[in-house]
Amino acid sequence: HCMLSDVACQLLQAFFRVIGTDFIELKAHFDRPTTFLRLLHYPKRRTDTTLNYYGSAPHVDFGCITLLMQDQCGLQVQGPAGDWLHVPPVPNTFVMNVGTMLSRWSNGILRSTAHRVVNDSGRSRFSVVFFYDPHMNTEIAPLKSCVSKARPVCFKPLVYRDFVRDQLRATYIH
Repeated sequence: HCMLSDVACQLLQAFFRVIGTDFIELKAHFDRPTTFLRLLHYPKRRTDTTLNYYGSAPHVDFGCITLLMQDQCGLQVQGPAGDWLHVPPVPNTFVMNVGTMLSRWSNGILRSTAHRVVNDSGRSRFSVVFFYDPHMNTEIAPLKSCVSKARPVCFKPLVYRDFVRDQLRATYIH
């Protein structure tokens, strides 16, 4: 868990460097990050299951960075044209998704990765997912380095905990 936090933090620092922000300005928000480590199981799909059945329906992640290890095919990401692309598993590697908070901080320069899981492997599928997010009390607003006359502010400031609460409420209402 600690090693995953280190990897995610280094990736985050690289992203902030690319968008022209010194991570030092934001480091305090990650001194006590919000992290989740989940083992996900997608049961073998029954033959009588409809074709639009998802192990995980299309969505984007809430936070900043998601690191994923998968044992077999099933993960798909949405391409720029809206098509779904298979993400084949590569041993000893992570798949990384950008989450909504990183997209908001970057004023949309970095886009949240829409993804889904379709388990048509004919057997059970597992993945290990690590979510690396700022502290729940962090206010997220577009960074100055990502705002210009050509790229005006796209997002209103919000507090991360409020966003997570609203997303969870919306998810569980349905």
